[in-house]
Amino acid sequence: NNIYCHPSEVTFIEAYNICNSRNQVIVEPRTKQDLEMIVSTCGGYPRRWYHTGARRYRFLPGEPFLYPDGTELPSNLWSPGEPQDKDFTEIRPDNKLINDIYFKRQYLYAACMDKN
Repeated sequence: NNIYCHPSEVTFIEAYNICNSRNQVIVEPRTKQDLEMIVSTCGGYPRRWYHTGARRYRFLPGEPFLYPDGTELPSNLWSPGEPQDKDFTEIRPDNKLINDIYFKRQYLYAACMDKN
């Protein structure tokens, strides 16, 4: 999979637009190997966290986290103790997937991948 790593932090909407302009999508990890590949390709620097394409579309606690194609984010990708009742997902530099309040860590790095 061809991954593009944007060099600076951006909002989720900016990440979406960056990837879309490249005819790509925000990364959509489906396996733990995907998480490792994204971090190893783009860099696992201590303060480098990445947007993912999975999020809650209805912003209600207990709603599933979905990719844009409607498939649910695999539950085995969550870091222990996750998900919380937040709406967006992000990849930490240690290959862990967490979810957080969007405005709390609004600026994250964009990583794009080819559309499936």
